[in-house]
Amino acid sequence: MCFLDRKTNEIYTFFNSGRDPQIARFKVILKGNELSESFKVHEPIEYVTFSSLFERKLKMDGIPFDLGTLNCTYINNVLGQHHEEVYKNILNLSTSSLLTKVIDRIVVEEIRESKKESKKETIQLFPTYLKTFRKEELKNWIRFLAFANASEYELPTFIPKNITIDFHFDDPDLYDSKNFKLSAYRSRAIQLKELAIKYTSEIYKGQHRIRFLVLIYTSIIIYFIKEFGNQTDGIMSHTVNEILDSEIYRAKDDDLLRRLRICINQLYEKITNSDWADQLRPFIEEKLENMILWIDFEDKEVTQGSFFRYFLPIKADLWRLLSPIFGLNQTVEADILSFSFGHGLSSGEEAMLHNYSKLMLARRKWKGRPFLLLIDEGEASYHPEWQRLYLNELMKVIKVLFQPGQIQLILTTHSPFIVSDLPKSNILFLERSKEKGVVVVNRQNHQETFAANIHELYTDSFFLCNGLMGAYATDFVRKMIRDIRDIEDGRLNLVSYKENFEKQIKMIGEPFIKNMLLDSLIPKSDFETVGSIIRLKEAEIEKLKTKRISKKNHDSNSTSVE
Repeated sequence: MCFLDRKTNEIYTFFNSGRDPQIARFKVILKGNELSESFKVHEPIEYVTFSSLFERKLKMDGIPFDLGTLNCTYINNVLGQHHEEVYKNILNLSTSSLLTKVIDRIVVEEIRESKKESKKETIQLFPTYLKTFRKEELKNWIRFLAFANASEYELPTFIPKNITIDFHFDDPDLYDSKNFKLSAYRSRAIQLKELAIKYTSEIYKGQHRIRFLVLIYTSIIIYFIKEFGNQTDGIMSHTVNEILDSEIYRAKDDDLLRRLRICINQLYEKITNSDWADQLRPFIEEKLENMILWIDFEDKEVTQGSFFRYFLPIKADLWRLLSPIFGLNQTVEADILSFSFGHGLSSGEEAMLHNYSKLMLARRKWKGRPFLLLIDEGEASYHPEWQRLYLNELMKVIKVLFQPGQIQLILTTHSPFIVSDLPKSNILFLERSKEKGVVVVNRQNHQETFAANIHELYTDSFFLCNGLMGAYATDFVRKMIRDIRDIEDGRLNLVSYKENFEKQIKMIGEPFIKNMLLDSLIPKSDFETVGSIIRLKEAEIEKLKTKRISKKNHDSNSTSVE
């Protein structure tokens, strides 16, 4: 049972699946073939009915009220083809919408700046926009993880506690001679790398913060050398050489950190490229060093040759440090810097974290106000085990981020794993009709769903209407049956059997189908081939005997424990 807004009395229950955008499916519910049914539900304030939704003037493309007047959030993780305009006036956190907003913002800013400077309008290539979008996503991830890790509530087991930052100074692409118009620049980059490795490995050993700063500053300058090693500006080239000669290569004892800092400050003062000035600004005047004072470094730092790894606990102030570092990492193609969460996330775990970080955006938007949360196939691309855990883990995150009773959750799904966590009374089944389009199916035609066996749910025609076997495997078995029927009785010899049937039948996992095919082959086979079929059947019987013994031992152990 749910609310749309505590100031209103419209309440509905909605759960469905399909290929249309969720708002379109929502219209089906409002205008579909269940409208005659009276939904009487309970909200702490008063009893209301579903029919109250139709008392307002049409506001949006067939929906009889304006979602923009409600606190409403929409989440979808895929780059879909649906026109985003159908989600106007609500907090749209779909991946498509978030990416579009980033691109629109950058384009507008670039055009404004180019007009201000009376320059020719130049728009970034799309991959550059994606880097900016990725940084926005990372910021949301850090915000969510910092908030979640500070919570006293139980979290999903995969939630990482730290972020791993790696420095790879031996990236072959970084020092490739084709990346430098002047070979002297390549030599200077290599020289600086070797100097930094020496200091961090010997002089600054055990001093995590100083080592980290040296590596960051070294990365900045190597990036800078590579960038301006590809420029033809003779004045700039001379300036870079002069600064490197006067500062970096005269470092003594524990003096390198100070000289690296001076070098970056001087480069910032001399540089004329506004993009690079923006990249350098967070690192001048000891700004980075002041940030690092507030960051905890775990003791398990990893060092191996020119490879360095640091583990930073994810806390609320971490993004202040990571933001300029991630920005630096996106400046050039070769990456000295790389990062990962925890010990690395699987694609499914990344997808979940992506979902949860969007919930953090919704939290920041609505604060403590109640709102309607629409999640469109949130489990899409998940491993079956993660689908099984999806709703349970989502509830943990909702408990961390929102107050009790603050949200009404509406899901769409194709997955029986999700359905098995919900009672049938809270589910609406949709299907396509040639005559009526998408319609609501009478839920009485489907079995009870809550705590139902997943395999039994799969047999429900709502999920699989053409059996439980893959279409390719079904065609494969049917072809074998046709081939067997075409053989004359007693004409199948051993060579033909082994070439065309034996290996294929061994691949089949369903015992009933396997035995049916073997039995069909016996009357078609000659004496020698029948013997081979018998041996295959005997091997299957031995497997069953082994399973029987294992089952007996397991039952005996269970009885003795009791």
